[in-house]
Amino acid sequence: MATGKQVYPYHLRIHISQIQERTYTMKKHITELKEAMQAYIKASKACDKSEEEMVRTETEESERAFDLSYRVQFNAYMDVSKKLSDLAGISEKEARAMVNTKETEVVALIEKLGA
Repeated sequence: MATGKQVYPYHLRIHISQIQERTYTMKKHITELKEAMQAYIKASKACDKSEEEMVRTETEESERAFDLSYRVQFNAYMDVSKKLSDLAGISEKEARAMVNTKETEVVALIEKLGA
């Protein structure tokens, strides 16, 4: 009598549920990392734009706008670095270096992880 549903012994059911929970948690962390990286890239572009505007106009208002956009970019940078550090099991210093120098590779890695 085949019902089509696999029945596992109790001790295996516990392990399967733990694997499912870890898989869900990992996917959640990858998604959070992807969103943080997207926010960092967006903030970087906005910061570059406001820096160009500040250089072009040289007004106090454009300087304040640049300062604000720089703070937003820095906070996004620290956030993505922390999430990368936690997920990859590397130091935050290494994660910051990766985000700084290997942004394209980090984005490609996140895509390969399947977020």
